[in-house]
Amino acid sequence: MKRHLPLLALFATLLLAGACQSKSDKNNNAALRLGQRHAKELTESKLSDKELQFRLLEIRANETMIRNNCGNETAEIYVTSFTDYIKAHNDSLAQLIL
Repeated sequence: MKRHLPLLALFATLLLAGACQSKSDKNNNAALRLGQRHAKELTESKLSDKELQFRLLEIRANETMIRNNCGNETAEIYVTSFTDYIKAHNDSLAQLIL
C-alpha cells in the first residue's frame, strides 16, 4: 500500500485540477485538505533521503499543476496547508525541508 501512496496522491491532485474549472471556494477547500493529506502521508512515512527528495518533487509538481489549472490562490493554499501541517506535526522534518 505504501508503494501506491504517490500514485494515489497524484490521482487526487488530478481530480482537484480537473475540478478547478468552477467554484473557487470548493477548490480552495479541496486544496487545503489535499495539502494536509500529503503532509500527513509524508510525516507518517519512513523514507530514505532519496525517497524524501522524490516525494518533495511530487509536492512541487502538484503545486504547479494546481497553479496552472486552478490559479495562484488555490496553489498557495495547497502549499501553505502542506507546510503548516509539517510544522505542527513534525518539527525535525520541518527544519530539514522548510
